[in-house]
Amino acid sequence: MSFQESLDYPGFAPVRVLSTRKMIKTLKLCCSQANVQKIYACWGLAGIKQAVLVRGVVSEPLPDKLPANEFAKRLSARARLTRCSGSTHTELSATKILDRYHIRWPVETGIKDLAGNYFLNKPTGDSSEKVEADYYCVMIARLLIDYFRGVLKEPRWRMPEGWESMLSTIRTSVFSNQNCELTLDDMGDLLLTYLDGEPTGVKANIRDMLERRRQAGLNRVSWWGGRGVRIHIEDRYGFVSGPENA
Repeated sequence: MSFQESLDYPGFAPVRVLSTRKMIKTLKLCCSQANVQKIYACWGLAGIKQAVLVRGVVSEPLPDKLPANEFAKRLSARARLTRCSGSTHTELSATKILDRYHIRWPVETGIKDLAGNYFLNKPTGDSSEKVEADYYCVMIARLLIDYFRGVLKEPRWRMPEGWESMLSTIRTSVFSNQNCELTLDDMGDLLLTYLDGEPTGVKANIRDMLERRRQAGLNRVSWWGGRGVRIHIEDRYGFVSGPENA
């Protein structure tokens, strides 16, 4: 019995992982055996040699009929599979399985964030010392970003489910495609001036947060000679208010 067939069966069902070739044939997957092998390797399915008890629930049924066009013929394996949730904790009901399923997503997005934005999977060296040093540098950077998000409390960086946005979202909204100037102000602090206005309110929120920390004596960087960072926003070229107001 395949994984999908087991979850369609009510109650407990013994699940035995098929070989990649049999899985493609049984589920009529439109993908190569190499892609299925990657999925097996990612989830460690090849290591399951004996049938195990699984209680599961079908959370998204497969459509009765797929569109008969050329695009549908090239659908990936994911599009042709029924969305299922299962657990080897057989004492859990189907409702509890679905209720707890969302807990895994912050873990998965966190790993994706560490690999894609902090390059945790690409250490600067092969020795154990360099790998360990790289790991601690990444963890410090991640904790600093988390602290920054916690202090700023920017609502646009929080998803509807309550998850925090990844670093790529923060970097895009603050630094990508920005027209700005960096100077020293009268107090000797670094002054970052955004020249194209502020249509979203994110940079204005950061500006106000930095100003509150400056007044509290917390906007200072020792290795910059005690300088702080301030933000100024202006619509110099009229991108927000219009050319006639520039």
